[in-house]
Amino acid sequence: MTFVFTVGVGVGIYLASQMTEQQRTRVTSRASEAARRARDKVTESPLASSIGDNASMITSAVSERVTEVVDAAGEATADAIAPADDAAAI
Repeated sequence: MTFVFTVGVGVGIYLASQMTEQQRTRVTSRASEAARRARDKVTESPLASSIGDNASMITSAVSERVTEVVDAAGEATADAIAPADDAAAI
């Protein structure tokens, strides 16, 4: 896979170096337009909106759960250490 990618990059660089300025401008313009259309389709998609909303809800729920677990672990650790500190003080 890496080899194919490397060959593709090499061929792309070679072809770009062989183009005239007008050809490069035309290719760049077409690529930019295609990227803009693809971005607009994804941005306007109800699926993208739904995924974004669900990702936000999941992130919030995970954050709350992790906070609970960390708090519980901190309390358990403090409780486990406390008797050792009391015994050392005696």
